[in-house]
Amino acid sequence: MTPEKSLYSDQVMDHFLHPRNSGVLADATIEVEQLNEVCGDRMFFYVKLNGATIMDVKFRSYGCAVAIAAASMVTEAIKGKKLPAAIEAAGQALERVRTGTARDKSHCSNMVEQVWNKAVAQIEALKTG
Repeated sequence: MTPEKSLYSDQVMDHFLHPRNSGVLADATIEVEQLNEVCGDRMFFYVKLNGATIMDVKFRSYGCAVAIAAASMVTEAIKGKKLPAAIEAAGQALERVRTGTARDKSHCSNMVEQVWNKAVAQIEALKTG
């Protein structure tokens, strides 16, 4: 079942219907998971680093259209960037999701933000460890 178009921007719908970077990254440097306590959705992020650069990133989502679209938009935005630029790009992507989504679905983009923040924390820990 396709979500009602009037609730979502064209960009959010495109990323839901044609998600980028979906799947598992077998040689990931880090793997993180987030459970959404509100609705039971679950999100996994897999990040492959080369030094300080995010060389590849994939996600696996057990969630709604907004969660899938948000993960797709964030992963597309951060790929190939070093952490500071990736953090900024992810924030901009999440803002586009939030402005292009019905207000009652904000918890879905929050889950993607939370899983991304876990990934950032692990990336930063690798730099100091």
